[in-house]
Amino acid sequence: KGNLISQYNYSAFGNVTANSGSSGQAPGIVSDFQYAGYYYHSASGLKLTLNRAYNPFLGRWLTRDPIGEAGGINLYGYVGNDPVAGSDPSGYSPYTYMYSSEVAAALAGYQENNLQAVSHQSRHEWGFYIYKNPCKCYAYSKPFQGSSKSISQQDWLEGKTGVPPEEITGFAHTHPDLAPTNFNPSTSQGYYTFSPQDVSGVQNNQIDAYLSNQYGQIRFLSPNSTSDQIISGPNYPPATTNLRGCH
Repeated sequence: KGNLISQYNYSAFGNVTANSGSSGQAPGIVSDFQYAGYYYHSASGLKLTLNRAYNPFLGRWLTRDPIGEAGGINLYGYVGNDPVAGSDPSGYSPYTYMYSSEVAAALAGYQENNLQAVSHQSRHEWGFYIYKNPCKCYAYSKPFQGSSKSISQQDWLEGKTGVPPEEITGFAHTHPDLAPTNFNPSTSQGYYTFSPQDVSGVQNNQIDAYLSNQYGQIRFLSPNSTSDQIISGPNYPPATTNLRGCH
């Protein structure tokens, strides 16, 4: 069994409030990686990511967000001024809560953005990505709008979501209420389910897919499956989202 050589306590925004080593010795060995996994620059006291520097004394980034307002309207703000619930290990991910599973993040993305209602009102498909950050927690990207009958799974290549492509594990989208009334959600045909283009995108990108439709269902399709399944909706047990369930 090894000895504890350094232990840190932090304020909410990352100021070190205590640092002790083994047997309660103080201070402990100074670690190169500290709050939120950021690299600690001892000369300046800043926390560094690959994209920008964070000042824990100010509780804000020192440069503008590289993805602009896709990460929020405050270009210097740190995780929406709520560091207890969120994290931003890359320096450019949009502020989100963290979830313990991909499914939980997908369901929360639909629910917290009221996305099916937005899709119905705008008569357009909407989508977002689910990603697994370096902290091994799941989160969802800022939603983006497609057309009335399609949405591109490649929008992340154009920087529309602010999510590093290598972290993406799933793609979620909606189908607005544009289908004829004779479409039956209990059968295998209709606008309620994944389109051939959806299936092709899932297989080509090798990521999971989620779909919210006008019948109140949320459906799931994996790249290794030939059929989808309902994970939430009428007559199905409510899915647990585990809000803020990853620490």
